[in-house]
Amino acid sequence: MRTHYAVIRAVEVGGEAASKVSVDLRADLAAVQWRKAIGMRHVLIHDYNRVNVGLLVETARDHSPQLVRQLQTALGDNPE
Repeated sequence: MRTHYAVIRAVEVGGEAASKVSVDLRADLAAVQWRKAIGMRHVLIHDYNRVNVGLLVETARDHSPQLVRQLQTALGDNPE
């Protein structure tokens, strides 16, 4: 259960951070699914009875690593 809450919190923080990114930078990084990240955060914070745990796990497992790589590349901080 602790892992479940940790994943929820990480996605909440990521969605909040995404909402603070400027419109110009979002346009420059159009491959990033900003609206989905922000939308998922809103569901986790405000409409938690609608949380789809399967989608949350899929996001953390399958989509978050890609997002991190995209942001590292955009910021010139790619360790690869």
